[in-house]
Amino acid sequence: MDRVPELDLSNYTGYDTNPEFNDHVDYVPYWDFMHTDNTHRYEHLMSGDWAWTQDDISQDACMHGATFVPIILGSDKTTVTVGTGQQDYWPVYMLIRNLHNNI
Repeated sequence: MDRVPELDLSNYTGYDTNPEFNDHVDYVPYWDFMHTDNTHRYEHLMSGDWAWTQDDISQDACMHGATFVPIILGSDKTTVTVGTGQQDYWPVYMLIRNLHNNI
């Protein structure tokens, strides 16, 4: 039997209206430069060149008000021995990357 994963972002709704996230959410890609020597500073995913090349939403007038939300998925094999008798699992981890790294 094949299992088809479903992407559920319902737990992440409201992060843009939660006051604890103020100043920790990027709605569009940006470039940040050092004041001393004008070098490009890469601090968060949305400050990188990749975000600029992927973001077509902010350039499209029909998408006014939409937000570019990169989602990173990862998985790693985990072996559970207690109560399962040596079962292997591959949990999937999800990160929303328009939130800053310190969140």
